[in-house]
Amino acid sequence: ELLLPQGEIAKALRRLNMARLVIGKKVVHRFAREFLLHGVPFVFPAEPGSIAYGVPTAISAPMHQRVVLAGGGVEHTYVWPSLSDKMKGQSIEPLYPYLPDAALKDECFYGIMSALDMLRTGRTRERAAGQRYIEEILK
Repeated sequence: ELLLPQGEIAKALRRLNMARLVIGKKVVHRFAREFLLHGVPFVFPAEPGSIAYGVPTAISAPMHQRVVLAGGGVEHTYVWPSLSDKMKGQSIEPLYPYLPDAALKDECFYGIMSALDMLRTGRTRERAAGQRYIEEILK
């Protein structure tokens, strides 16, 4: 469902085990939470880029639009470049190429990934809202 090859998933699970975010097949929630909230923005920083069409993300994703009020206009709309959606906005490079398509198949996954983009690109208010959203999901 992540639209990743099985070999990539196996390699990712090995890396997660090495990092102690997963032990065997069990997620170590305390460490995973810390990495998501505090590590991802440093390991996978993102800078809004050129205007593109795509899937809305960060504060532009449907589940986050009411949390933080943006200034409006294309320059305050963020998208993962994709042929899967027609929204126009500043592009944010997704964490992996098929993320936009995978996110559209699972609303919970979409919410988490777009909240991570709030942490990766947002100002203080957006980062705080993204953190609250992820913490609520992890409960």
